[in-house]
Amino acid sequence: MINDESIISRLITMSELQEMTQLCRNTLMSLANKGEFHVYKLGERRIAFKLEEIEDWLTRCKVKPISNLTNEIQ
Repeated sequence: MINDESIISRLITMSELQEMTQLCRNTLMSLANKGEFHVYKLGERRIAFKLEEIEDWLTRCKVKPISNLTNEIQ
């Protein structure tokens, strides 16, 4: 069973989400195509991207309340 602490530690914070939304799709794709972009430093964390997943990630990124996420995992 996964405890709530491990779930919460993996969730992206609202400030991190706001920072990530400032990155535009064209910038991500341009840097990835040049081979210059594979890890983005987000606060204290580093987020790794694979070229083929960038566009998919940008279109599917959703934020759910913690209570919904906890219910889905159980």
